[in-house]
Amino acid sequence: MKTCYNCFHELGDTVRICPSCGMGADISNAAQYPHALPCGSVLAGKYVTGRVLGQGGFGITYVAQNYQTKELAAIKEYYPDSMAIREGSHSVTPYNMDRSLNYEYGKERFLEEAKTLSEFIGNPHIVRVISYFEENGTAYFVMEYVKGISLKKHLQGKGGKISWQEAMQFLSPVMDALSAVHDKGIIHRDVTPDNIVITDGGNVKLLDFGSARYSIGERSQSLDVILKHGFAPYEQYIRRSR
Repeated sequence: MKTCYNCFHELGDTVRICPSCGMGADISNAAQYPHALPCGSVLAGKYVTGRVLGQGGFGITYVAQNYQTKELAAIKEYYPDSMAIREGSHSVTPYNMDRSLNYEYGKERFLEEAKTLSEFIGNPHIVRVISYFEENGTAYFVMEYVKGISLKKHLQGKGGKISWQEAMQFLSPVMDALSAVHDKGIIHRDVTPDNIVITDGGNVKLLDFGSARYSIGERSQSLDVILKHGFAPYEQYIRRSR
């Protein structure tokens, strides 16, 4: 038997297409994300990692399954590729001593943000953080797995344009979410159509926290690595700006 690392459905050895999700049975995208954990890695003694959902300058996100409850989750791994590298298949280490302090500082901020986000359990527009922990020389937080379509894909299906009325239906909940996290001192800095998801139930959620908010203070990195051109506000182009 083998496993579909998209939906974690068990497959026969000769099956090529998963009958549950329609993905190819060999869904591992290791070639596209060479620094990611191998599919099938176990974290916190209960989460089995699957394919990579995305990677930014500061982290890698995986689909995963809690093999005790069989529930799907999304796991964000702190992986600042400008400061650290994965040695072997699992452990992450800073490139050198000069970058070690920045790496550890960022890891602390990553965990602090996870702790703060875990307090927003009742907010329907913020992805729910289930747990957070350190392992493999780095840090992780586990989030609910949100099924739906990104605003980016929705826009593509509409030819790249929607009415302002429809836009407000999507953006009003996002603004409510940002207001809540700003009150706790968290800055998202990557609010883009691919990080806004319209769930299967019609709710709107803001995703991808924990990607690039660790450039606060004197340990600030160049903002070039956390800008998404076309969506970043003017203030983010100004060095030391928040």
